[in-house]
Order: sequence, then C-alpha cells, then structure tokens
Amino acid sequence: MRAAARDSIVDENGDHRLIHVPVERPLTLFVDGRELVTLMTLGASPEMLVLGYLRNQRLIEDVVDIESVTVD
Repeated sequence: MRAAARDSIVDENGDHRLIHVPVERPLTLFVDGRELVTLMTLGASPEMLVLGYLRNQRLIEDVVDIESVTVD
C-alpha cells in the first residue's frame, strides 16, 4: 500500500514545495469468506488493525482464537 502522496504546496514564505501527504486506503475485512466491513488505513500494520477491530467489536475473545490473517 502506498502510505503517502506527493503534493505541491505554497508555504508560508510563498515558496513552492513538494510535500508528502498521508493517504488512507480501504481495507476490506472478510471473515470465513464473507465480507464484514471496510476499514480505512494508512497501511501500517494492517494485520494488527484487523485483530484490534475484531477484538474491539467483541467478535473474538482473544487473538489466539484467530487461525490466520492474510493481507492481499
């Protein structure tokens, strides 16, 4: 996943510069082959985002209940 885009800006001094802007990307979560939810992410640690979401929503008791997490 691309975590940032380059964008042209005019800074406080009137100078033109290229900066990196964070870009959110959709991450669709499937459980047992069925689409559950689409989360937005910057791309860092998508597996941890999935595990945290499942735990936070009380869909799992503990992360040891998860057989595997695959990010494609």
